Amino acid sequence: MNLLTTSCQAVAHAAGQFNVYWRNGLQGAGLMSVSVHRSLPDPEVIAELSALQWLLCQRAVFGATQNGKGLSLKVSAGAIRKAVRAITAGDAEQFGKPHLKPYAHFLATRFAGAELEVDKDRSWIPERLPSDHATLSIRQPLPNTVEISGVGVVAVSKHAFERFGKWLCMQAGHDTWRLLRRMM
Repeated sequence: MNLLTTSCQAVAHAAGQFNVYWRNGLQGAGLMSVSVHRSLPDPEVIAELSALQWLLCQRAVFGATQNGKGLSLKVSAGAIRKAVRAITAGDAEQFGKPHLKPYAHFLATRFAGAELEVDKDRSWIPERLPSDHATLSIRQPLPNTVEISGVGVVAVSKHAFERFGKWLCMQAGHDTWRLLRRMM
């Protein structure tokens, strides 16, 4: 099972700036400096969700073909798990924080079926800054993308993903993403 652990901490005296520490499995820690636009509500949750998406999709820490099957995520914000559950159940508006829905959408589609656990333990965070460091600036949700040979990187909308799943009569979201990627 692939394990990705993240922990988000606000940077002191810097509004909208967050350090998202991450580790792949039990070894190797990294750091993402995430800047969230000041107009966005719940910036710490958005920072952690955006870092997760960047690590899983753009950086592909578990490979480009990884989907939710065999993936375990430990996050520090309970709102992430609640948002994914609300999206999966189809009642994101009842969740109370519908503005998080576009940021958590990738976990309910491409990474559907991933085990999601809230863990506040920060003892694994190194005292020194990790050598693996990246920067991310967020004004809007990152797109869900797939690479199509001969075309390049293409964003997959929620509507396209859902229609493709219905067309295939698929039950599991991770199978839908895998087959969509294979067809592309």
